[in-house]
Amino acid sequence: MALYEQKVTALQDGVEIWTHKIDPDATLLQRMSGTKTHREVVRTLKKGESLRATVTASKPSPTLIPSEASETPKTYLLSWSEQEAFIFGYVLAQEVEVTSVPRNSVRKYFPWLTETDWVAE
Repeated sequence: MALYEQKVTALQDGVEIWTHKIDPDATLLQRMSGTKTHREVVRTLKKGESLRATVTASKPSPTLIPSEASETPKTYLLSWSEQEAFIFGYVLAQEVEVTSVPRNSVRKYFPWLTETDWVAE
């Protein structure tokens, strides 16, 4: 088990965490190009609100239109559990601060661990 997990803190009000849903009637070509998907918000954060999650710097979705890939803003893929459900979502990197914090389960054994900067791999 890792000693640290990430803490994601909203830098402004209305930070959306979303998933991409593929329309059920999409053809294979539409699925590959991303033209028949829609964004579904799974959570909205207020300024200063935080959640603990596993964070990964996400890569742009594959697309058949190269110009669209270059215009995609940097996002993070988050995963966390809430009420025994595991949730995935994307967030714009410029709207959040990500730090590494000691897991609650290890604090009593390693009380000297502190919050540190998070570096995307």
